[in-house]
Amino acid sequence: MTLSIYRPEEWPELLSPAQVAQLVNIAPATVGRWCELGTIEAVKIGRVWRIPEHAVWPLVPESVRARWGDGPWNGQQEHQ
Repeated sequence: MTLSIYRPEEWPELLSPAQVAQLVNIAPATVGRWCELGTIEAVKIGRVWRIPEHAVWPLVPESVRARWGDGPWNGQQEHQ
């Protein structure tokens, strides 16, 4: 399944570095480096990094975030 920045309500709760890279159009290695450095909130499960959806939200362009306020997961605002 291809993820879209325009449909964050369909994102899994934890994303892989490759998924985050796809969403914000950067290299997966960059996301991995951010995880290692603590630049982005992440948890290492075994040998793989997982990033919570709310940590990705600030990376999404403001023009897209404006549709959801603080994010589509808070249940306070309906997506249109």
